[in-house]
Amino acid sequence: MVLQCRNLDIPVYKELDQASGSIVDQAHIILDALFGFSFHGQVRDPYKEIIDIFEKSTKPIVSVDIPSGWDVEHGPTEHVKFQPDVLVSLTAPKQCVSHFTGKRHFLGGRFVPPALAKKFDFDVPAYPGSEQVVEL
Repeated sequence: MVLQCRNLDIPVYKELDQASGSIVDQAHIILDALFGFSFHGQVRDPYKEIIDIFEKSTKPIVSVDIPSGWDVEHGPTEHVKFQPDVLVSLTAPKQCVSHFTGKRHFLGGRFVPPALAKKFDFDVPAYPGSEQVVEL
């Protein structure tokens, strides 16, 4: 991921103080992709500081799969309450989506083969043409 960002001339910061302040202020959106859906427990530093930026920011936030720090089943926690504007679920929406109150929700990827969807009674949305993302 870091190599891809550098190849695309996307700045990569190793210290939070470099990323906060003027860089965040200049951004059009914040992309939240800190943790995967298997994250459990309380958010610790240095991620706690980043979540604080999410909490205080007025910039639109796009979360990938599950908003960072949320409980995968119960959504926002006592310590993480930010609500992204956009959620891009991967494979399937997680249970915490019932707590998502943002503006738009997308499902990314065609990762569930029809046989598996049938076995687990999973409703796969129709993807138009060769699209890899569908709005829910």
